[in-house]
Amino acid sequence: MPKLNDEGQVINEDGELILIDEKPITVEDALPKSVVEQQIADRLARKDRSIEALKQHAEENPELKDTIAELTKERDELVTQSEQAQADAKKAVEKQMKDATDRAANLEVELNTERSGRVRDRVEVNILAEAKGFRDPATDVAPKLLNVHSREERTDAPGTYIDYFTLNVVDEDGKSAPQKLELGAALETWGKQHPHHVKSTGHSGPGSESTYVDAKHLNLKRSQMSVKEKTAFTTKHGHEAFMGLPA
Repeated sequence: MPKLNDEGQVINEDGELILIDEKPITVEDALPKSVVEQQIADRLARKDRSIEALKQHAEENPELKDTIAELTKERDELVTQSEQAQADAKKAVEKQMKDATDRAANLEVELNTERSGRVRDRVEVNILAEAKGFRDPATDVAPKLLNVHSREERTDAPGTYIDYFTLNVVDEDGKSAPQKLELGAALETWGKQHPHHVKSTGHSGPGSESTYVDAKHLNLKRSQMSVKEKTAFTTKHGHEAFMGLPA
């Protein structure tokens, strides 16, 4: 459970400051336990000295016995009040600490959400800048790649990151498996799998080209393909890409 140090700052069980946005959490109007205990001890000591001083004269002045009894009662009440005050203060501090740590946790979530949003925005800008060869990258490309995006810190340059996009890639044996690709490779793979989203050069037939897509795919027509060719194409590029070919 979190505790307070002598400065009224919240620390963990290891004595380390609990920070939010690199700043310590401080409980307002908090006194260290040692200070509170010393103040109570000083008040009790003054009462005890007064009682002892009166006891020395009690035999000569019997009427002092009533005064001593009153002071003793006041001392006992002070002990009780001090114990109750400490208990109340402990509860108040614990509540402040809980409220502070709860606020810290909520702020941390908000900060992480804000950071994630900023990262997503930057990645989207990068995708749109590189995906100029697609017909409508803002609709057909960016949302799809953002859904499979991840970011990893560079091992050779701490503090810098690489953006990856996990897509299914078909190998030479026709087997499909997910792979983490950097943006350029991801766009190329996406274009090959969805040639109907890629801009053509403005003419069809032999010699036509499309960015990120093999030219031979754009020259294919579904009606001219054999069953074997249809199966091979669908396996490699997906049904959506197959249906995007000319009829």
